[in-house]
Amino acid sequence: MAYARKLIQACRDKGINSIAVTDHHCMAFLPFIRRAAAEETAADGSELSNTDRAVVFPGMELTLGVPCQAILIFDADFPDDMFALAMTALTIDQNRHDEPKIREVQQLAHIQSLKQLKDELDKHSYLKDRYIVLPNVTGEGQFSLLRRPAREIHGDAMGGWLH
Repeated sequence: MAYARKLIQACRDKGINSIAVTDHHCMAFLPFIRRAAAEETAADGSELSNTDRAVVFPGMELTLGVPCQAILIFDADFPDDMFALAMTALTIDQNRHDEPKIREVQQLAHIQSLKQLKDELDKHSYLKDRYIVLPNVTGEGQFSLLRRPAREIHGDAMGGWLH
């Protein structure tokens, strides 16, 4: 909780009024950030109105089967109790809250395109129209959509399909 409060304060110190919180296939840290934003006070210690509080967008970093990574960001008012349903919709297994560590990130091999990701999410009424997807386009690493030819990265094993 102390880290979450420091994060919200650091955002405010930099003039940032909203933040998207993402981690790989996980939303475990998000409730702490949301709580810190909800408990935020004005410089004089007075309570902030809801419109003046920091806005926290929940999200996840996903490693798809394409292969690429995508950032999934939900609406700021997406309920905490729906996170597990979102992960279940994507077939992401999570540890229980009382376990000391989250599970290792596994590629979502069954999702072979960004369109398929959208289709999977939109199958669920509680997710449809409640998110945006941003692909990794850094050009760095093996999970960016911007890549050198596959032979340069992985040799002929990839068959050149990433060109």
